[in-house]
Amino acid sequence: MATNIIGKNDISFDSEFVTSLIIGLENILSTEDFSDDENREFIDHLEKKVSAAKLASCLKSKFFESRVTPPIIINEWEKICTSMTEFEEIRNAWDNGIAQ
Repeated sequence: MATNIIGKNDISFDSEFVTSLIIGLENILSTEDFSDDENREFIDHLEKKVSAAKLASCLKSKFFESRVTPPIIINEWEKICTSMTEFEEIRNAWDNGIAQ
């Protein structure tokens, strides 16, 4: 839902909404060391990461359009999501967020 809001509206980069999203993206990356063997939990983690990748790329586009330097975490997401070692679903989510 946040990706749709950002994609279709002008946003204030210093708003509480954007700040909360950035914090959420940081938190998802901090839990990146997923070592649980439970298949369902791994799939849930992957689904969250796909959504987060799309959100991060959408934010990156908005920062770029506004000529505002994005927070470092957005660039970290870009590095991860465009890596050839990342799941294809994550790479595609990054590309889809940019296209929004």
